[in-house]
Amino acid sequence: MSRAKPPREIQERRSSKSAKRSKEHTSTDWKFWTGLGIAIVALLVGILGIWLSALDRPTVSFGTPKDPSNLMSTEATVVNNGVLSITKVSLEAYIRDAEVPDGVTIEHQFGQSKLTVGVLRISEPTYFELRSLIFTGGRPFAKLDGAIVAHFSPIWAPFWKRHSFFRFAIDGNSLRQVPAENIEDDYWAARKELEKSEIHARE
Repeated sequence: MSRAKPPREIQERRSSKSAKRSKEHTSTDWKFWTGLGIAIVALLVGILGIWLSALDRPTVSFGTPKDPSNLMSTEATVVNNGVLSITKVSLEAYIRDAEVPDGVTIEHQFGQSKLTVGVLRISEPTYFELRSLIFTGGRPFAKLDGAIVAHFSPIWAPFWKRHSFFRFAIDGNSLRQVPAENIEDDYWAARKELEKSEIHARE
C-alpha cells in the first residue's frame, strides 16, 4: 500500500527549510575558514616579528682612547647589525663597581647623562666617547666594572622597549670588553633601588 504524497504546500515548506539550513551551514563554514585563515596569518606575522626582533639589536664595540692617559676618551661605536631599522635608541652607562687611585670606591652608579641616537638604520654607525656618558671629575679610574646599556625599540613596534648590555672592564691602563654574565640583573636591581630612593625623597 503506497503512502499518499504530502500536499504541495508541505513539500515546498520542507524544501524551503532544507535550502535555508544548507545556506546557513555554508555561511557558517565560510566564516569559520575565514576566521581560521586570519588567525593563522596573524600567528605567522607574530612569529616572524619576534624572530626579526631577536636579530635587530645594536652592538657596541670599543676602540682606542684619543688621549692615551685617559681611558674615558675611548671612542666606542654603536651599530645596528640587524635586518630592520631600530628606533628610540639611547645609551647610558652603568657602573657596577669602580675604584679611583685615592682608594675611593663606587658601587651601582649610573652615568650622569644619556646619549640619544633616535633611529639607527641597518649598518649605520654612531660614535661616542665614554666620557660623554661617565663623568669622572678629572680623576681616572684605577678599576671599573660596568656596562654600556642600549635602550631601543623595533621600528615596527615602537611601543616595545628592549635593552642590550655591553659590559667592559678597566684595570689600570687597559680597557677591554668582557662577557655580560649577570650584569643585567645587577643593573635592574640598582635601577629599582634608585627609583625607591627617589620616591622616598619626594615624600
